[in-house]
Amino acid sequence: RGLSYSVMEDKIPFELYIIKCSKLTVVGMGSSLLYYAKQRGHNVVCCDTWLLNDKKYRYYHENGYPLFHEFFSNAELS
Repeated sequence: RGLSYSVMEDKIPFELYIIKCSKLTVVGMGSSLLYYAKQRGHNVVCCDTWLLNDKKYRYYHENGYPLFHEFFSNAELS
């Protein structure tokens, strides 16, 4: 599909990449790292809806645990 990616070393905290790099595309499940990346101006692709295929996760969501995009309003992500 013409996409490139990097495998990052485990010994370097991801937060450091978020601070030091620009224009990253960060893909992941809903987490504070996605929120932080969005605050720092990176492109964020949240795939937490994929977790709804998991019975246990769906149970928590149906009982009040929000998805990433439900928890943070667009105003908070801008």
